[in-house]
Amino acid sequence: METFNIYINSELPFDDCAYLVRSLINANSVNLSEYQKEQKRYGENYGGAYYLFECLGIEFYFVKNEGEMFENEYDNFNYYLILNINEYSHQGSGLFIAEYINDFLASKKLLTKLEL
Repeated sequence: METFNIYINSELPFDDCAYLVRSLINANSVNLSEYQKEQKRYGENYGGAYYLFECLGIEFYFVKNEGEMFENEYDNFNYYLILNINEYSHQGSGLFIAEYINDFLASKKLLTKLEL
């Protein structure tokens, strides 16, 4: 599994920004995996409320940059998207996929930064 973080700075409230990101990545409003259909979730290890979207074999975790999930060096970004990419199904091209998603979100007027 390859994991990448895309940091997002937005004035939108958490839920609204999550819905915007979901629509931009063309994820369904319900996940397809039987064991994780619900997208809005709660977990202390993710700092409270978070979202999980599934799309193209990638798991997208949308979290707040605060509490347990706070990344000090990205303190000017209020959210981030954790991409879990199965390197076997994508033949090790996770970095290229993450760069594309980062650039695509930025082209839609979201302030983003991909952590390398």
